[in-house]
Amino acid sequence: MSLSGFRDLLIIIGIYCYFIAWVYLHTYYDSFGITTESLRLSYTSYLIFSYDVLTSDAFIRFSIWAVIAFICLSAIFLYLLHKFQRPGRMRLRFIRTCAILLAMVALFPILFQIAKQTALANYSDDRTNTGSKHRIEFIFRKDTGMDSNAVKSNYSLSLLSSDAGKNLRLLGETDEYFIVLNQLPYDRQVGSFPEGAVYYIDKKDILVSHIILSSR
Repeated sequence: MSLSGFRDLLIIIGIYCYFIAWVYLHTYYDSFGITTESLRLSYTSYLIFSYDVLTSDAFIRFSIWAVIAFICLSAIFLYLLHKFQRPGRMRLRFIRTCAILLAMVALFPILFQIAKQTALANYSDDRTNTGSKHRIEFIFRKDTGMDSNAVKSNYSLSLLSSDAGKNLRLLGETDEYFIVLNQLPYDRQVGSFPEGAVYYIDKKDILVSHIILSSR
């Protein structure tokens, strides 16, 4: 393969990686009610998150079947070329180009479903098994407070400042906010997880943030 051909291949791979990472991140964070625009992720970050999709069981299964299908179709194509009149070089190149373009276009809806499926599975796992996310605790500034008449607001502030149940998990971070999840443990008797809540915590109200690293 020439240098230009290798460069073009890397560009194509980069496009697919960005596409599956974009679908994955939008689906994953949208499930938590978070927009990726608020996270301001860089292009490099998107490429890194494509790893979650590329290592998923769904993608590995698809890759195996794709290789099998490619071998079978190639064998059929070579057999037909051998049995019937061999087309000219220009026509053969045209057929090959059309087949490659068709396969590249067909990959997009397939990868879309795989990325979406992976994102929803990871969302469910992160709510069921909250231990996969870092615990976080906050010390608020003294002048931080909420309307005393807003019961829910007071409850939220008390929860975020004390976290007696040790349920707060860090989901993401922006320039202005910490985004945290409060999720009670998975209820095995009921077979589901209780309601969770996502909070945007203004960094201006935080004196100290404390991220707890698991020993496991």
